[in-house]
Amino acid sequence: MDNILTNLKKINIFIEDLILLREGETSNTFTGRLKRKKIIIKVFKKFNTNFKINSYLTKETLTELSNKELHPKVLYKNKTKGILIYEYHETSLCKKDNMFFKKLGNRLKEIHELKNKKNIHTFNEQIEAYKKILNINKLPKVFEKLNALIKMSKTNHQENVFSHNDLNPTNILFNKNICFIDYEYASLNNKFFDISKIMLSFDMNPNEQNVFLESYGIKNHIDIREKILLWKQINLYIDYIWSLIMENIHGKEQNFLKSKTLFNKIKQLEQQIKLKKQ
Repeated sequence: MDNILTNLKKINIFIEDLILLREGETSNTFTGRLKRKKIIIKVFKKFNTNFKINSYLTKETLTELSNKELHPKVLYKNKTKGILIYEYHETSLCKKDNMFFKKLGNRLKEIHELKNKKNIHTFNEQIEAYKKILNINKLPKVFEKLNALIKMSKTNHQENVFSHNDLNPTNILFNKNICFIDYEYASLNNKFFDISKIMLSFDMNPNEQNVFLESYGIKNHIDIREKILLWKQINLYIDYIWSLIMENIHGKEQNFLKSKTLFNKIKQLEQQIKLKKQ
């Protein structure tokens, strides 16, 4: 932490009360105070140049996200040094009711309508990077299944949107409105990747799904439900592949249980889909 403070002092940024909030897979997150205001500092790790992350760290994209309050206000960023500082966004516990899912659908639509897409890498580029890191020859069946699912999705790349790609509940902050953090894995992707990820993360019941989709602007008919099931599978395979990458980096002991849990979820979902088709 001393190195962080020293480096920031060199550019006349003086942080007080620096505390490690959490150690992440691609970054460490700290809280602190700048001019007596509470802030968040993200320090990105540089353990693998093959990762396709942080393409959102451009002035244009961050400005658009901040202006629409889809991300807390950015105070400082330096992509080369791997530092991002933004205002602390107070979040509160809220009831996950229809009103919440309606707001969530509206806000997700705003992310997907971002106009600036320059220098944002694609979902396919992320997958190709994962293949290089893991060595596809060691996991041919996993990537074969993922490729088959993506092919089944019939994604039109011209319809790709700016996608967050990691919308678990810890990255969704709620106060008077909803905003989002940790865009490290953002890319150009099919809108149903984020939609299905949120549905998985919140384990939505049918009524909640209807409210969420309608607020986004989608009618929940059978074709949409099949598409969502498909993208849920893609989401789980991506999470599983990522957990295997973490095993390679940090050791199997720390990540084996997560990998096993994700693998079991994949099999459970595949079994549910198989039963529905019978």
